[in-house]
Amino acid sequence: FVILYVTSTTFIIFGPKDVMRVAGAIIFGPYISTVFVWAGEICNAAVMFSISRKLGREYVEKKFKLKSKAIDGVQNQGMSSFAIFAMRINPLFPFRIMDLSFGLTSVRLKKYIIVCLLGSIPRIFWLQYIIHGVGENMFKDVSAIQQYLLDNQTALFYSLIYFAVIIIISFAAFVRGLIKKKLKQSQGLDRE
Repeated sequence: FVILYVTSTTFIIFGPKDVMRVAGAIIFGPYISTVFVWAGEICNAAVMFSISRKLGREYVEKKFKLKSKAIDGVQNQGMSSFAIFAMRINPLFPFRIMDLSFGLTSVRLKKYIIVCLLGSIPRIFWLQYIIHGVGENMFKDVSAIQQYLLDNQTALFYSLIYFAVIIIISFAAFVRGLIKKKLKQSQGLDRE
């Protein structure tokens, strides 16, 4: 599963990854599929990071049809481990765009992969748990996820907690980034 996941999703940003996640959740359940998808995502992170590091921004923008705005948006969030972690757990930041964008920065691969190892788990588990609960109905009915959450109060409760944690961590990373930026500016002014 992991080998198929990596080979089918490495160079295609949208599509096979979603099919593989749904298939994994249905076949293996939420726990084992989380481990398999997590392993696949870590391999993809290393591959995509390395490709963009070696081949550069122009190749990444052309080959993966990414706009400079998307790459700059990820890079502007910060290079600290905490900022990367905040992005990694947030479902609004696609993994592939992060992997490619951070490959174009000064962030070391080892640091990026360590943060990915930790930051990807909660996001992947949450998705696999929801996908497993909804099953193939998510392809038949758009409101299936909403209905599942309304029927399963435990999943809804933990989803709300997960999003509250994401908001808190994202806000803390943003504030931390602002403080670091202000400190650098004030240190630059002091030197002049």
